Amino acid sequence: MNQIDKNQQETHDTRVDLTYLEEITGGDQDFMNSILTTFVNETPSTIDKLLEATSQSDWWEVGQVAHQLKPSLQFIGLHQTLKHVKTIERNCKESIDLASIPDLVNSVIRDIQQSIAELKVERLM
Repeated sequence: MNQIDKNQQETHDTRVDLTYLEEITGGDQDFMNSILTTFVNETPSTIDKLLEATSQSDWWEVGQVAHQLKPSLQFIGLHQTLKHVKTIERNCKESIDLASIPDLVNSVIRDIQQSIAELKVERLM
């Protein structure tokens, strides 16, 4: 895979994929919009907790907050972001490669903020 293809794949992986949400809601648009609205409204406070715990090097709390994010990211279909969150949770739990956590957290936050903006424009206008 050349660099351009890789970059396009990475960009695609950070986009919202509502396939799973459509499956679990049976395609009920009102229910889907309710879940998406909850994600858009409540996730920023979770991001704040994640950022605060990271800035304090409170790895236990970082792992706990990462764990809380997993269901939402699964519903919204942020596959690459979910992988990063699982890595954060595991590394914090096992106290391994903690030096990589701040960069992963920043990547997760960027992806989530991008997805929130995308949802506001494309789904929740």
